Amino acid sequence: MTIRSVIFSIFFLLLVSVAIYASDVTGQIEQLRNINPGNGEPGRIVVAITGATTGCTSPSRYTFANSDTGIGKVWTSFLLTAYSLGKDVTIEGDGVCRTYPGILPNTMEGVSTIELR
Repeated sequence: MTIRSVIFSIFFLLLVSVAIYASDVTGQIEQLRNINPGNGEPGRIVVAITGATTGCTSPSRYTFANSDTGIGKVWTSFLLTAYSLGKDVTIEGDGVCRTYPGILPNTMEGVSTIELR
C-alpha cells in the first residue's frame, strides 16, 4: 500500500464517520442564545431543542457561527420566528462537536440545515 492510498483511506473513513454520527431532530426550542465575543470573531447562536440527542457533551444543543450574515442570519431568523410562535424546527447536525471559548470542549454539534415547521 502506498502512502497516497493510506492517506486517501484515512480521509474517506473520516468523512464516513462524520456522516454516521450526524444527528437530526424536530422539536420545540428550549433555549436560544446569541453569543457575541466582541473580539472580531463572528457571533454564534446556541440553540437547545427538546428531545435532541447528539454525540456531544451537551446532547440537546446545536451551534452555528455568523449569526448576523449570510445563511447564519437566515437561520437566526427561522429560530426567532419558531421560538416566538411556539413552532417546531428541524435541525440537521453536521456531526462535528464544536468548541467555543469559555465553554467545555466538544459541547455542541454544528448545524448543517435548519427548517421551520
